[in-house]
Amino acid sequence: MIEGVAELVAMLTTGRVSNSHLARWTRGHEREIDEAFLRDANSADLSRWLYNGVGTPERPGDLGYWVG
Repeated sequence: MIEGVAELVAMLTTGRVSNSHLARWTRGHEREIDEAFLRDANSADLSRWLYNGVGTPERPGDLGYWVG
């Protein structure tokens, strides 16, 4: 919740979201990402979704921000 508020404030003050590269990569992958997130949603391990750096060309890091 705290990070979501920080993202909202940043967007409202700058007019842009952080991690804008995720919008380009996720285009066309929305359903696949949503289904994967739902499978992991009740897990205490967030490492596939948050705080995982830049990631790889096949899977960028911090996709949890995009899902949120």
